[in-house]
Amino acid sequence: VYYNQARATGDEGIEDGVADEDTVDLSDDGTDPDPGDGNDGPPNGDPGDGDEDDPTPIVLDSQIGVAKRAVSLADNNDGTWTVEYSILVANLGALRLSDIRVTDNLTTEFGSPAAVPDAPGEYAVVSGPTVSGQLGGTTVSQASANAGYDGAADQVLIAPTISEYLPVGSVFAISLSVRFFPDPAVTVYLNQARATGDVGEDGVADEDTVDLSDDGTDPDPGDGNDGPPNGDPGDGDEDDPTEVEVLVSLEAIPTLDEWGVAVMILLLAGTAIRRLMV
Repeated sequence: VYYNQARATGDEGIEDGVADEDTVDLSDDGTDPDPGDGNDGPPNGDPGDGDEDDPTPIVLDSQIGVAKRAVSLADNNDGTWTVEYSILVANLGALRLSDIRVTDNLTTEFGSPAAVPDAPGEYAVVSGPTVSGQLGGTTVSQASANAGYDGAADQVLIAPTISEYLPVGSVFAISLSVRFFPDPAVTVYLNQARATGDVGEDGVADEDTVDLSDDGTDPDPGDGNDGPPNGDPGDGDEDDPTEVEVLVSLEAIPTLDEWGVAVMILLLAGTAIRRLMV
């Protein structure tokens, strides 16, 4: 916030081209030099009453926004599925941002990273993070993308990089593909990215502005009350995780062969019969 104030003077005597300052006033924020008497009364001709000398504020907010969507979901017919994510990062504020960082934790939903996912609760990052779609003058590039990202021990997709900026109104996108072996007990996977930006640049994420991703392609779809976008991506339901739904059949579990599946079905049927007999 920046505060500014004007000072006005005038003279009562004979004009001499010199400001003798017989009368002086400091500006009050707004359009009326004398809005009242300082005690909730009407104007009284004294612009210095009470709070009538308030500086004029200028608010320049920094605000990063991020949205995430599942572009595609494919069954690999070996028990695993591949989901492709697209993450859009935008500067919604009034100040240029630097030291951009985007993180994404995959372990919470997908389990543990593996070179080759071959058991329920395992996953692998098979492509990305890849930076593209730069618009509005942003200099964030592939140089910021973390090739060592695995969503577990290393959750940084985009790392702070000197001379890579996100100007006001600019955007860029990140693509990422994850191959995962679904847990039979889980059908819906919820995932969310986190983006931060700084007003000053030092190569470190100081997190002057933070946002959690909203499902879809727009970080700020409204004002949280069915109104138009207001530059605040944290209103109401604008931080919804991105959902992926997978339906896993018993036959898709590799630890069971055909006889194993048959035995499991018989066991489940027997359990149901015993419950009915009780």
